[in-house]
Amino acid sequence: MGSQRARGARRRRCRRVPRPGGRRYDAVRAGQRQLRGAHYPGGLRAAPHRGAGRLRHRHRAIRAPPVPFTGGDPRRRARDAAPPRGGAHGAPEQARRAVADPQGHEESRRQYGGGPAHLRSGCGDRAGDARLGAATIVSGRPARTVLHADMDAFYASIEQRDRPELRGLPVIVGGSQARGVVSAASYEARKFGVRSAMPGFEAKRLCPQGVFLPPDMERYAAVSAEVHRVFEEFTPDIEPLALDEAFLDVTGSLSLFGDAQKLGREVKRRVHAATSLVVSVGIARNKLVAKIACRLGKPDGLHVVAPGTEAEALAPLPVRFLWGVGPVLGDKLLALGIRTIGDLARAEPSRVAQGAGERAAYFIELARGVDERPVVADRAPKSVGEESTFARDVSDRTTVREAIVAHSEEVARRLRGAGYLGGTITLKMKLARARPARSGSGRAGEAREPDYPLVTRQRRLPEPTSDGQVIARVATELWDEAQLGEAVRLIGVSLGALTPRSNEQLELFAPRRPQIGATLDAIRARFGAQVIGRAVATPDKISPSLRRKSGD
Repeated sequence: MGSQRARGARRRRCRRVPRPGGRRYDAVRAGQRQLRGAHYPGGLRAAPHRGAGRLRHRHRAIRAPPVPFTGGDPRRRARDAAPPRGGAHGAPEQARRAVADPQGHEESRRQYGGGPAHLRSGCGDRAGDARLGAATIVSGRPARTVLHADMDAFYASIEQRDRPELRGLPVIVGGSQARGVVSAASYEARKFGVRSAMPGFEAKRLCPQGVFLPPDMERYAAVSAEVHRVFEEFTPDIEPLALDEAFLDVTGSLSLFGDAQKLGREVKRRVHAATSLVVSVGIARNKLVAKIACRLGKPDGLHVVAPGTEAEALAPLPVRFLWGVGPVLGDKLLALGIRTIGDLARAEPSRVAQGAGERAAYFIELARGVDERPVVADRAPKSVGEESTFARDVSDRTTVREAIVAHSEEVARRLRGAGYLGGTITLKMKLARARPARSGSGRAGEAREPDYPLVTRQRRLPEPTSDGQVIARVATELWDEAQLGEAVRLIGVSLGALTPRSNEQLELFAPRRPQIGATLDAIRARFGAQVIGRAVATPDKISPSLRRKSGD
């Protein structure tokens, strides 16, 4: 009796409902048709599990192609058949208008910064705005906007900020030792010709009254983290280049600030408010032009290169401003009569190939302001290495081996911190004897400094590793096999052919050897980096690296 009442109640609940289009049908039977796999607008169909009964059993929904509804209200049929707002496949409405009316779209492009004034500068000159509008469309999609930020005299500025007595004085960070290199120079020191990467003895000759300070990398890294947090207020797409510079993809941020000039001013304001330091900013459609624009505006600059005028902006600059054109290639291009970026942009590929080889077409594209490289926030490292310059020339094996062991342990620590294993070990040795200095393109037209021959040895490991003992043993064997027979001034150890540690294949029956690297890492993380280590003398860093290191 009870079951009969329940069945009657279910029948009463299954009332007849109107079907779109005026016809009526039984709701239970409609549900049965859906569960048997009939398509309906919305793109889902229900498929019963194997062995399931009729309506009382569970069903899982699987994705199916949507089927337009063909009956009922004609207005609904028109709505279902219409493409999604923003164009087919979600393309922006501006892109469809550009295809239908290219002339009108060209007017829109000029409105957002495609005018003749290709390079505008100044933080407060509204009349000189070069607007990169968020609605600009290139090849059917919104064009990128890249911001390059570079802190002005970063290390020296931190020293002057924290020590007021140094303000106004020529401050030089690094270069205090005989073979040291200048890490940063304040603008007071740059008036005497001192610049970063200059040998310390040359800096002392040019500016004997300069205040030479040892670098404090931990403090600089902490300030760099503060600056990075400010950048994160504008975009998550940040590609750090060093402690003091980074690329930001601000394409999605333009609409919040109106144009690139306003956005750049806001970046500068917030960085100064957070750190009391000055940052220079360059903004353009790609990384190459943004970096060069930033360089042209220093110090305390804000330069915007309007879209479509990249080649015009680059043309008068020296060819050494281009990425990848170093002293050797610069000399070759000069010998071919190519002195400016404009000369390179107009040159025939066959002519450029005489100096650049197979990369001739690539450099010509750069010279024309074309750079398709994206801003990469999490770039996987290609190698992890450590090196140091000795205070004096070294030839004895004991000193060299101590440096190799220290570098190997540091490389292994950073590999573990970054979650990688290395499959190829490279030993880098810079000889003490220098080649004669040659005049040439140097650094943006300056004469080059003495060149020291570089010797490398490499070995592929049978299996990838992050074990400092294995790295040190192989690197020492490479030193012994090199048999240089002369002194060296620099030793470096690096690991390449990196693979994520998660891909490590474990041998089931392979003998296991104790690895204390992870234990050392945990102790150092808790009590400090200097509390424990190998019983070898760690070589001093005469010239600390400016780059962000993987695994730190």
